[in-house]
Amino acid sequence: MEQPRWAKIVGVIGATLGAAGVLGSAQAMFLPKMIEAQWEMMQRIKDSAKRGDQPAFPELPEKLFEFPEWFEGWSLLNGIVGVGLSAGCLLASIFLLTVRPGAPRLFLFFSALSLFWHAVRIVAGGLAATLMAWSMLPAAIFGVVVHAVLIAIVLKSDRQAYASQAA
Repeated sequence: MEQPRWAKIVGVIGATLGAAGVLGSAQAMFLPKMIEAQWEMMQRIKDSAKRGDQPAFPELPEKLFEFPEWFEGWSLLNGIVGVGLSAGCLLASIFLLTVRPGAPRLFLFFSALSLFWHAVRIVAGGLAATLMAWSMLPAAIFGVVVHAVLIAIVLKSDRQAYASQAA
C-alpha cells in the first residue's frame, strides 16, 4: 500500500523530534553534574585570578548555578523518561514511514505521552525557579505544541493504508 502524504510529513517530523529528544534527554540526566563541574571550574579560575595567575574573571550570578535539592533526582528521572518516550516516538515514526499496521495508533500513544511529559517538564521547570531551569522551558513548550499538532494531523487523516495491512 502506498504511503499517505500526511504519514511522510508526520513521520519525518516525528523521527527528527524523536532523535533530537533521545540526545537531549540523555544530556538532561547529567545536567546538574555538568553545571556543578562548570561552577567549580569557574571558581578555580576566579581563585587563580585573585592570586594574580590569571586575568580578572567576571562575577557570575550564583542564582544561575543554584538548583533545589530535588532537581538532581528530577533530572535523572526526566532524562530516563525522555529517552524512553523519544525512542518510542522515533520508532513509531519509522513505522509510519514504512506503513506498518498499527503505526498510527502507536504514534498517537507515544505522542500523547510525550505531550503530557513535556507539560510535566514545564511545571517542574517553573517550580525549580532557577535561570537554568527556566531556560529549558521553551523546548518543553515547543514539544507540547508540536505533539499536539502531530496528534491532530494523525487523528484527522485517513489511516486506511494502515488498517488494510492488518490481518
